[in-house]
Amino acid sequence: AAQKEFLELLKFKLTPGGLGWQFCHTYLTLTHILLVEYPSAYELCAKVLNHKAFSKLAISLQENWYIKEAYLHFLIALGRLDISESKVKIKRKFWMGKFLNEVVEPSKDKTGYNLSIIIIQVLFLHHKDEQVLLNEKLDAIKQYSFRYLKGPKYIRPRTFIKLLQKLRYNYPVKVLKTKSRNLLRTLSDNPSDFSEESIQIEIIPYENQWQEIIGHLERGRS
Repeated sequence: AAQKEFLELLKFKLTPGGLGWQFCHTYLTLTHILLVEYPSAYELCAKVLNHKAFSKLAISLQENWYIKEAYLHFLIALGRLDISESKVKIKRKFWMGKFLNEVVEPSKDKTGYNLSIIIIQVLFLHHKDEQVLLNEKLDAIKQYSFRYLKGPKYIRPRTFIKLLQKLRYNYPVKVLKTKSRNLLRTLSDNPSDFSEESIQIEIIPYENQWQEIIGHLERGRS
């Protein structure tokens, strides 16, 4: 229903590249991700990032798009997002070092955007099978959770961080599924409230992120 409303808004001929146009594309991109319509989410992200007006957006808005872009590139790396037939592709190249240099301000938001930045680093390290660096990052995110993610408000990110900790042991997929069952139930019992904060930080729902990890392990690393 939300997606339908945002598509209707675009018919009002918002100024391409303008603030209203950009915000509409932000929410429309997020609805595509929630519906697991990753190719459509990618094309919208590409449309915004490639637009000549993107560089004129407030830095904070640019950084928020960079975070979405990183999660889409993770899906590409997993083979879950095929952009070979995309009508528009992101022109800029992506690599983690550049991304981290571009999201300096969000990284200061200790209970917000910084969490999504740390998590995407964990996801890429696991995908690349860089176990030593992965374990170091898992140690850091565990301490991060203990320091900043207190109270019922943060039960979803705390639970997902506990799930990610399972990756340090290289369990067989069947064992990993068993050991993650209770934590997944906790996520299910505490669904996202779809508030402005949660949808901007939990770019891909944590349940879906975990399923992508499991699916990739079942297919075999590539």
